[in-house]
Amino acid sequence: MNTALMVQSGLGKGRDCMLIQREIRDKGLSMSGIARALDVHHSLVQSTVCGTRNNRKVLAYLLKIGVHPKQLFPMAYKAPEAFRPAIDRMRRDLAEQNVRVDDLFTERRAA
Repeated sequence: MNTALMVQSGLGKGRDCMLIQREIRDKGLSMSGIARALDVHHSLVQSTVCGTRNNRKVLAYLLKIGVHPKQLFPMAYKAPEAFRPAIDRMRRDLAEQNVRVDDLFTERRAA
């Protein structure tokens, strides 16, 4: 029996794809609609939402429509020092996509 195993890794590890999909639907959007808007294949959007890929274009779009960074990059919040190089690279890549990244990956602490 041949089964496909999808492994989450990197900053997308632990991404809750059902929660993100629900949030996309709540905003009146669909995964295929996002794919059409970005001119990418729908499977790229699906695998990015589920954490098996980290396509910068898709991630930037999801951030722009209001998906919280903590949902997209759970490992950046759980183990920031372990993922520091990946976090820095993601910040640069998202800045190139014109996504405001000033406070991305930083927890806000109550005063």
